[in-house]
Amino acid sequence: MRRTAGVVFLGAFWLLGLCTFLSLRIEVLMTPLVVTTAMPTNPNIKVPRISGQSLFWEEDGPHLYWVEGSGWESGTARIADAGTYYPSGEDLSVPYGVRYIRYAQKPPVADRTVFLSGPRQKGKDRWLVMDAALPAGAGEGLSLLGEAPGAALVEATEQPQPFMEKQAKQVLGLSEPEGHVVSLGDLARTTAQLPLLGLLTGATVFAALGMAALWRLAKHPKVNRKRLVALGLLLAGLFLLSAWAILRLDPSPSLLPRENVLDLAHYHRELSGAIAALRSLGESGCAPARDFLGQAAGETALFWSLLCAGAGAGYVLLRRQKKRP
Repeated sequence: MRRTAGVVFLGAFWLLGLCTFLSLRIEVLMTPLVVTTAMPTNPNIKVPRISGQSLFWEEDGPHLYWVEGSGWESGTARIADAGTYYPSGEDLSVPYGVRYIRYAQKPPVADRTVFLSGPRQKGKDRWLVMDAALPAGAGEGLSLLGEAPGAALVEATEQPQPFMEKQAKQVLGLSEPEGHVVSLGDLARTTAQLPLLGLLTGATVFAALGMAALWRLAKHPKVNRKRLVALGLLLAGLFLLSAWAILRLDPSPSLLPRENVLDLAHYHRELSGAIAALRSLGESGCAPARDFLGQAAGETALFWSLLCAGAGAGYVLLRRQKKRP
């Protein structure tokens, strides 16, 4: 009975502890940064009008989002969906005093919390343009690095950071909902998390198999006392390593799902689409695209290596305990 209670408690502590760290990290990562614009509050001023480019296009049409209340900490806010807007011409009317969302790292969700952006620094980035024809002639600060059927790679200098797709489309001269633009910097930041994910997954698999080995050792606690202590310390160390890996996870919010972080179809759609476009560019002679694919392939290989190492080490540990009294 004591053996059962001890192993179950250790397993529950491991699982609940990591889930707590993971939920806190996910909450931060899934909260996008937004740029807002405040409208006049004086009713004597002409009815406020804003550009139709401020709308976020969804399946049922274009939506406008604005700030509705304060968030859970300083610098955050809760937002509301103003509903479907169909502007006449290029502008649309909005109520007085509204603070509406102009740009966002990813499409907003009503009744969710967002980070409010302050002054944004400008920097250099590369934009992968998919399923859209670029207007003739690059704009100011833009240079075309490569082009292929259905894809183009553009270098953008002195652009506000972090990347926001709607703003990038306006700079490129694309209109909503035409095409899809991805930041190559954000894509590199996201694929760079693969080794950490491999480490975390491998450590979790090893811990699960280690719990099973601990169960077997606990059948004879007096004989296996040293082994029990050693394995317990190893599992505690793995817990700390896994917590560190979770806190270090930092994929770009622009590539995360809109609502559900476990939306695997979203990751497959985003990553497979970007990789296919980069391969097409690489085949057309775009060196930056080939370099990125080589780097991503190395990070993917490291992910599988760490995962297999953790699973293999756990399996060996479990098999060794099976042969011992």
